[in-house]
Formats: sequence, structure tokens, C-alpha cells
Amino acid sequence: MSRFARSREWAVAGGICLLGLLACGGGGSSSTASQPTLSADQAVFEHFALSPNITYVLSPFSLPASGSPVSGVHFFAANGYTLALSPLTYGRQNASLTTPISITNTPFPIPAYAVVPNRYLNNGSIVVSSSPAWKVNYSYQGTGVRLDFLDATGTTTLFSFLRSNFSTVPLTGTVISAPSALKTYYGNLFSNPALLNPSATWLPGAEWEQFSQIYVNDTYLVRDNGTQAATGTN
Repeated sequence: MSRFARSREWAVAGGICLLGLLACGGGGSSSTASQPTLSADQAVFEHFALSPNITYVLSPFSLPASGSPVSGVHFFAANGYTLALSPLTYGRQNASLTTPISITNTPFPIPAYAVVPNRYLNNGSIVVSSSPAWKVNYSYQGTGVRLDFLDATGTTTLFSFLRSNFSTVPLTGTVISAPSALKTYYGNLFSNPALLNPSATWLPGAEWEQFSQIYVNDTYLVRDNGTQAATGTN
């Protein structure tokens, strides 16, 4: 998976070791209490996601393999999220992704089908998700980062990811000279010369975040079969 973010400052809750020394009468005792500390993966996550920083997600998108994009068919959108507080200190944090918006120089509307909420099978019932402006609970599990994706009401967990192996790559110079893995991930954006301005450059502080993720539990996505599309929980 990939993420773009422009980070304005390093925002990590550092671990502090506290030493308490108590004395009473002729005896004394000492105790050492250590505050929890971020793992390397969690530090990278907070570098991108903890306020005032914002993680931008380039999704959804549909781009032509060749030639210029067509309005109503092709689009390129992004949404983002930020956490007000660190899960390390304050426990599970809830954040919602913003509604996807077009980020092309020439505005291309996002088709309605691209932002229809997904539906999932949950405890024998069909439940409508909160996508595309997902409501997500963020917490730390071991050294990793756990994401619980919620239904439209924000009360039921539909599926969960556990992310690990975080890394960052600074993005400098021209956009078309991006790292090869980034070019592969976004496919036509980089392989179709009609889509990118060859002189466009990354903004100062631009970075690319990579990580691995696995499903924590079995997930069942509900799709329509046939010409009559269903809606909601029907």
C-alpha cells in the first residue's frame, strides 16, 4: 500500500524514563516507572498521521492507458485523514477520511458509482459501510498499527487491518522521476505520457509511506449479481 503526505513537523510521543526516589525515617526505597514508547512502525505512522500532519490517500482513480482522459469516464481523486491524539497515550482514536475530491488540473467529476458505499456480511446481516469517507478506529497492537473499519453508523466493525513494516521515502525533483515502486503502484499515471506535466515537481517535504497489511479476520463483501442493482441493506 502507498500513502502520500506532506509533513510539517515530526510528531512523535517520545518515551521518558522516570526515576522516583523515596526516603522515610532510616529506610528508603526506589522505583523506576517507564512510559510506553512507540515502535519504529508506529513512529512512522504518527509522523504522517498525527495532527497537524495529514495523510493523503490517492483513491479512487481511473486513468486511461494512452491518450487524454475523458470527462465522465476517467478521474483521479484523493481523500485524507488526521489523528488529533496519539493512540499510544490516549488509546483507540477515531478518524474519518474526507470525502474524495478531484485533484486534477482540469476538473474531472468523480462518477457516482465510484463513491457508492460497499456492503458487508456481518453476523448474518448485510451492513452498509461508511465508505468512501470511511470511519476508522486506530489503535496499536504489539508493534503494529490496527485499523478497524466501521459501518455507516460508526458502531460496528466490518473488518480490520494490522499494518507493519512501515518505511518512508522522500519525494524530490520532478514527479515523473518518482521511485519505480510508486510508478508501478499508480500504473497509467506514470506510463501514459499524456497525464503528467514533465516539469511538475514535488512540494517541499513530500514523502511516500509504504507498509504491509493483513486482514485480522475473515471479511465478506456483498456484491450484486444480475442486471438489477440492490441498494442499502436490501
